[in-house]
Amino acid sequence: MRFANRFNFNVDEELYTAFCDPEVHQALDEKVSRERIGQEVDLMISSDRPLQAIGLMCEVGIFHIVFRLPDTLLELPPFDLRNACLGCLINLDSLIHHHFDGMRHTAADLRLARYAAITAPLRNVRYECERRHRPTPVTRHVLQNELRMNSKTVDSVYAVHEASIEFQFLMHLGLNNIDRLRVADILRKVGPLWKLGMMTALITEMYPAKTSRTYAEALDTIPDEFERPERMIVANYKLLQVGNREKRR
Repeated sequence: MRFANRFNFNVDEELYTAFCDPEVHQALDEKVSRERIGQEVDLMISSDRPLQAIGLMCEVGIFHIVFRLPDTLLELPPFDLRNACLGCLINLDSLIHHHFDGMRHTAADLRLARYAAITAPLRNVRYECERRHRPTPVTRHVLQNELRMNSKTVDSVYAVHEASIEFQFLMHLGLNNIDRLRVADILRKVGPLWKLGMMTALITEMYPAKTSRTYAEALDTIPDEFERPERMIVANYKLLQVGNREKRR
C-alpha cells in the first residue's frame, strides 16, 4: 500500500484481492508488530499523497486493525468510523490545497494536522484506562499504544483536538458574540498550534467527504466538492483566523 501511495501506482487486481483476504487481515493483526505498523502509517501520513493509502486501508477492511480501539470504551465512536476518519482527512487536504493555500505549513505541521484529522472523530470518545485509573481519550490509546508514537506528538495531537473543541464552541456562538478573552485563553494554552486547532474544528463541522472512486487507482487530484453551506462555514472560519492573527500581533 505504501509503495502504491508513494509512487501513485494503480494496485494490481490480484494484489487488491489479496489485500481483501480475511486471512491476510488476521496475519496483520496477529503477526505484524505494532511498531512496524506505526512506522508504515507514519510514512504514509508524511507522504505527498496520504489519501490513497488511508483510503485503501478503509476500502479493503483493515482500518480497524491499524487504528485499533480499546475494549473498555466509555462512549460509542461514530457508527461509520473509518469513513468519518477518511472524510476528515480528505476535507483537510482539500482545504489546504483549495481554500487555505496561502497558509504556510511545514512538513511537521502537515504531519501533525493529518494525524489530528484522521483521529478527529474520536475527539470526544474516552476509555477506562487501567494504568491511569481514570477516563482517558481514545486518541491517546490509538496513537501511543497502537501506532507507538512518541509522547510529544501524542500530546500535540491532543492539544490540537482540545483547541478544536473550544474553537467549535465559539463558532456556534456566532462571530459577533465571540468572547475575546476566551479566544485569548485558547491561544495562550495551545500556542503556535492554534491554526491546526482551528483547521481541525473546521473539518469536523463539514459532512465527511466521500468519493465514488476506488483507491486502488492512482490519485490525480485533491477533491474539492464542498457544497454551498460548507463553503459558508469555511468563510466564517477564515474570518476567525484573521481575528486570531491580529490578536497574536
